[in-house]
Amino acid sequence: MFDRLRAAIEAALEAATPADDPRDVARKMHSAVLEAKVAVDGMKDDLAATERRLLLERKRYDDAVRRGRLAEEINDTETVRLSHEWSGRHAEKISVLEQKLEVERRELALAEREVAEMMDRLRSFERSAGGAATPGAQQFGGRRDAREALGDSGESAEDVLRGELDREARDALAEDQLRELKKRMGK
Repeated sequence: MFDRLRAAIEAALEAATPADDPRDVARKMHSAVLEAKVAVDGMKDDLAATERRLLLERKRYDDAVRRGRLAEEINDTETVRLSHEWSGRHAEKISVLEQKLEVERRELALAEREVAEMMDRLRSFERSAGGAATPGAQQFGGRRDAREALGDSGESAEDVLRGELDREARDALAEDQLRELKKRMGK
């Protein structure tokens, strides 16, 4: 779960090392922040899945306990025994899922703080580099600045990242086609 976030943080640290071209550094930092935001979105999805599993397990526990009470009323000892066995299993699963949920919440809070710090570093870099780091809207996929590109526009981080990757693929294809055309024209 933390692998994607760790990779994004490492990319941000790598991007923060001095380089010749501030635009390249800003681009790398931007990509690292986007990847980290996608990782946080994945962590939120995992958290929601754990919450759903916990609700389901609580329902199963309640069902097992209810069946046990009903079986006791009609003196069905085998069903009572099975009910106690299954309610114990469900209680154990509930305990584990509650612990997992708490850990996932803490991990998510940590990851969100790290993403906020990464965004602050990116904004700070943009301010310190002045116009050299952000030559215009092209830097952030047609957006005015990193803040707009990173989620204040209503798009999810995953959509922004997917758009950036698509744009990079189109740019690479255009470069290849231009190179091929120049080659044919003898330039």
